[in-house]
Amino acid sequence: MKLKPVLVAASLVLAVSAASATTSFNVGGATLTYDETTPLGFTNGSFGGFQFEGFSWQIPNSATVVNTVQGTTAFLTVELPSFTLTANPGYALSGFSAFFGNPTFFNLGGTSNILFEGEISFDGSAPIPVSSLVDFEITNQNLGIGLKAGYFSQDETLPGPFTTFALSNASLLLTASVNANGTVSSIVSNPQNMLEISYTVVAVPEPETGVMLLAGLTAMGWVARRRRNH
Repeated sequence: MKLKPVLVAASLVLAVSAASATTSFNVGGATLTYDETTPLGFTNGSFGGFQFEGFSWQIPNSATVVNTVQGTTAFLTVELPSFTLTANPGYALSGFSAFFGNPTFFNLGGTSNILFEGEISFDGSAPIPVSSLVDFEITNQNLGIGLKAGYFSQDETLPGPFTTFALSNASLLLTASVNANGTVSSIVSNPQNMLEISYTVVAVPEPETGVMLLAGLTAMGWVARRRRNH
């Protein structure tokens, strides 16, 4: 599926005009600070296991676009929360992973896409623009009548290690195009759809701990040498 310049049936923006506000909470090995005023609102909380942890947002049901006008395209922009993930003292982060899924699509003589756009930054570096069409899986298809149905899903992983990771100016552009002889094109979200962030977290000794450990080993070596010399 590719975005094509066609007549616009509807141009909708699912966004918040109020000034942004931020919320912070300790995930465990890292602290998350994010904008709670987007349509995704507050997180669903955090999760974790051996050397990994993360958090997620629920995609709102309003992130849905349905177009039934032939020869046109309907747009819906969904603003995503800006956030910064910062390693807590004594922890190292790596293996950042973002998962998005699984809004469904139903196209009868049409096409649909979800385009992700945003800016990412590691350890205070200059923001890097990123843009990508979200992958999809077709679960029902009948080329004879132009039917395609399925769901959108994508998982992206970035290497590390890093101390901070930031996402800003991010959004999803939902696009539903109906062909000249088509019937409907749609993308529908439901309560099970998620934006999930996870990463590897490993405890590392504090500098003071390392100095104390080195001092202790040195003292033990000194004592051992004295014993051998007597």
